[in-house]
Amino acid sequence: MGVRHQSGLGAGSSGPHDNSESDGGSVPGSAGTHARWTNVAVASLFVVVSIGNAVGETWAFYWFGSAVEAVLLLLIIWYAWTWPRLVD
Repeated sequence: MGVRHQSGLGAGSSGPHDNSESDGGSVPGSAGTHARWTNVAVASLFVVVSIGNAVGETWAFYWFGSAVEAVLLLLIIWYAWTWPRLVD
């Protein structure tokens, strides 16, 4: 017996990205906008903190770790910025 996944294309749905129920029906699409800007703001702050923590360190391990962390956070910012917006 396998797991059955819903495709989001059932009755009353306009497609796989229909989020009319996701935010309680208040303002369609507003939850996605808040999440987008929260990801951009928090990741931007953490990039600064990550690089700031590496300043003054002498071990290459800390520099490498901070560089990896900063790159991953920049990817989060880029994905949040370029993620397709839902058209209401």
